Amino acid sequence: MTHKEFKLDAEQLNTLLKAIKPTPVMVFGTYVSGLDRQERANEAWKLLGDELGFEHMTVRPVSGKSEEYFTANIKELKKLTKKD
Repeated sequence: MTHKEFKLDAEQLNTLLKAIKPTPVMVFGTYVSGLDRQERANEAWKLLGDELGFEHMTVRPVSGKSEEYFTANIKELKKLTKKD
């Protein structure tokens, strides 16, 4: 897999920061409504990965750079084959 540096634009960064913001939840016995912060963050990274073409679970910050910079593995395109 190829590792590449990416930079989020202002809108993408804002979307990610909103996803990790604490939100109220309701607890019904052992059931907790809504997604927790980690689940929301993972979903936001997955959507960004789909948009920008990287594997969302391979994201790492870039040391010495601001929060909009990160590295991740590039998604490999699946080869399309035509079967007779």
